[in-house]
This record gives sequence, structure tokens and C-alpha cells, in this order.
Amino acid sequence: NCRGVPGGQRPRDFLADIRKQLEGRDVTVTIVGSAGESEEDVLARLDETFARPPSGIESPLFEAISAAADQTYPDAVFAPALFEAGTSLYPWTSKGIPGYGVYPYVLDNDQLIGMHGNDERIGVAALQQGTEFMYRLFDRFRIN
Repeated sequence: NCRGVPGGQRPRDFLADIRKQLEGRDVTVTIVGSAGESEEDVLARLDETFARPPSGIESPLFEAISAAADQTYPDAVFAPALFEAGTSLYPWTSKGIPGYGVYPYVLDNDQLIGMHGNDERIGVAALQQGTEFMYRLFDRFRIN
């Protein structure tokens, strides 16, 4: 299980690259789709749904994320970056809704590993920071 680079790389090109890198290593890479679905069917569907450009940075949501980051972490530099979860945003971006991956708290590497490992967890301070960040973010979209 792996992900291609978000932002325009077609899954069929990603698969071809992986297969080329593994040539001669007695490894077979397959794509599993629904029953009766050929590899070409799966790749056509994936190319349509996941090879999309990233959301632009000129949106009310991005501005709200930036403002919440500035308030919560005033000494940090806020900038867009590659975030692997971007490949999961298709249901929203396909409808014109921008999507961004955000860790609302600061983690060191040990905490990052624990966050997605056995007994998933983050520290209390990170949870408090993340909660403060999210409240500030959502407050910008409050309906009066």
C-alpha cells in the first residue's frame, strides 16, 4: 500500500515507475479493484479521481488556516507543503471545495510515530495546542 505524489501524477504513471524500479527483483505489483474490474478499468478510474492538481492557496479556507496558525503559533512560519493525505481529498475537490492537510499541533518525530502506531496517542500539550488552533480556524466561519 503506497501513495503517489499528490498534484497531478497519474496513478498509471506511478504504477509504471514502481514496476520499473522493481524489475528483476522477483516482486509483482498488482492493483486490486472490484470484482471483474480489469487493471485498465482500475487505472482509468484512479487517473480520473486522484490525478488532480492541489487546491489553490487563495481561498477563504486557506486564509483561515493561515490566520489560525499565526494566532496559535506566532513565531512559526506558515507555508504550504506537500502533505501525503492530499490524495484522499477527491470527494471534496471534485466538487470545487478546496482541501488541505493540516496537523494542528507541533509534534516531534517520536510523537508522530506514536500518532499512527500501536496505541495511537499524542501528548496532552499537543492536544491542547491543536484544539486551540481548530477553535480559531472554525471561529472564522461562524455564522452570526
